[in-house]
Amino acid sequence: MQKSIAEAAARAHAALMAESALEALIARRHTAAWTADDELVAADLVRELCQDREPDGSWQGSVSRTAETLLLAYDLVGAADSEIDPVTGGHTFTDEAAAKAWHEAFTLLGPGIAWVFARMMEPAPATVDLTGLELDAGARFLSDRDARVGIAALSVAALSAWGTRHAALDTAVETLTRIVRLDPRDRSDISSVGAACIVTALAVTPSDAARDALPDAVAMLARMQRSDGSWSDGDVFFILAALLRVPDNSAQPLIARSAALLAMLQDADGGWGRQATAQRLLIGWRTLSK
Repeated sequence: MQKSIAEAAARAHAALMAESALEALIARRHTAAWTADDELVAADLVRELCQDREPDGSWQGSVSRTAETLLLAYDLVGAADSEIDPVTGGHTFTDEAAAKAWHEAFTLLGPGIAWVFARMMEPAPATVDLTGLELDAGARFLSDRDARVGIAALSVAALSAWGTRHAALDTAVETLTRIVRLDPRDRSDISSVGAACIVTALAVTPSDAARDALPDAVAMLARMQRSDGSWSDGDVFFILAALLRVPDNSAQPLIARSAALLAMLQDADGGWGRQATAQRLLIGWRTLSK
C-alpha cells in the first residue's frame, strides 16, 4: 500500500505540474524546487487574482469566495519563507524577495481583507437561510447554522492569515472553541464541511486560544470520518485541505486514511475524475505525499 500511495503521489504531481501555474507554484512551496524567481511569479499571480475582484474589494460579492481567495493568495505568497509573530501578527521573512512579494500582495489584497472584516461585523440577516450554500472548492453547507459557522470560520482564517488583529476576531475564536467542545448531540447540525472550516480558522490563527482548541476541532472531524477515509456529509478534498493546515501531527491519522482512499480512486492520468481541478490535484498530491 505504501508503494501504491507513493506512485499515486508521483502521478498527481506530474498532472499538477501540467496544470495551472498558481497551484503548481504552491506545490513548489512544499518541495526543494522553489526558487527566488518564483517569488516574482507569485506576485504576478496575485495581481491576476485581483483582476477578477469587484470594485468593492470582494470576489463575486461572496464572503466565502473572497475568504477562500485570500487564503489561496496566502498559500501562494504568505505561508512560506516566513514566521508569524503570535502577538503582532507580523511576518519575519527569510529573504528580501519573499518580504517584497508578501508586502505587495498585502497591498493588492487590502480591499478584500477590509471587505471580509466588514461582512464579519455585519453577517447575513437571520431571515436569510444559507442552507445549501456552496463553496468555491465544491463543498456545500447542510444547514443554516452550518453555513453561518463555516463562513465565520473562513473569515477568521483569511483575516488572521493576513495579519488582522481585532477583538472581534478573538470573540469569533471563542465562539468556535465553544462549538468544538459541545456535546456532539448539541452540534449535530454542524457538518464535516463546517467542522473543516473551523479547523482552518484555528490552524491559521496565531493565538493561544486557537492553538488550544485545535485538537478538539481535529477530533470533531475524526469522529465524523468513515473507516474508508471519506466523510458522509462533506467533500473529502475540502476537508483534507483543512487538515493539511494543522501544524502538528494530530491530523495525520485522518490524512493517512484518506490517502489510501485517494490512491485507490485515482485515475491513470493522476487526477480524480472530470472535476479534478488544479486545486484538487494540489490537495490530492499533498495528501498522498504527507
